[in-house]
Amino acid sequence: MVQIGAGDIYVEEPKREAEKEDAINYLIKTAKENPGGITIVAIGPLTNIAHCIMKDKEFAKNVKSLIIMGGSAEKGNITEFAEFNFYKDPEAAKIVFEAGFEEVIMVGWHVTIKLPFLDKFENMLNNMNNEIAKFLYDITRKGAAFDRNRGFEGSIMSDSLTIAYLIDNNVLKLKDEFVNIMTEGEKIGMSNVVGATNGRPRTCNARPYNVQL
Repeated sequence: MVQIGAGDIYVEEPKREAEKEDAINYLIKTAKENPGGITIVAIGPLTNIAHCIMKDKEFAKNVKSLIIMGGSAEKGNITEFAEFNFYKDPEAAKIVFEAGFEEVIMVGWHVTIKLPFLDKFENMLNNMNNEIAKFLYDITRKGAAFDRNRGFEGSIMSDSLTIAYLIDNNVLKLKDEFVNIMTEGEKIGMSNVVGATNGRPRTCNARPYNVQL
């Protein structure tokens, strides 16, 4: 058994071997073989995506859409200004936002904190008699306690909301805005949302709309 970070629970040792091809070459190859046909969902720092851009000048053009969990149009969760994923590699975030992707959807932390996973949903999982529900309940315990200690009503499911948008884009209403990433100084990692695109690189600042949990 091995312990995993999500909830610090124990699971069986993985049976599958690690892939020999690294993530950067895999993404470049896949995008090149399917130009305009793939959507990438990034739920961590944008380091790998930035490396793809630097290694292949056509990478951004080959990707249909890039959906990002990261940034914030308001306050941050690591510093007053910065959200974790962008703070960890602000240079990568800047490269990505300036690369010329056809579509970038930013599901910011300021959006996801408005949709905490409430007690009633946690209890629903706990009362379900199946292994998947129990696993989901167990891995959210630590995060739920941490978020409640910070004053939220429940666990902040940032990555889950981002995947929900991938499955059904009606869960968020989008607004076209220009996003400038700060890479130095007190505001390093800040995603500065500065208004309508006006012909500049098109990005989107996602805002909650009729979200059904």
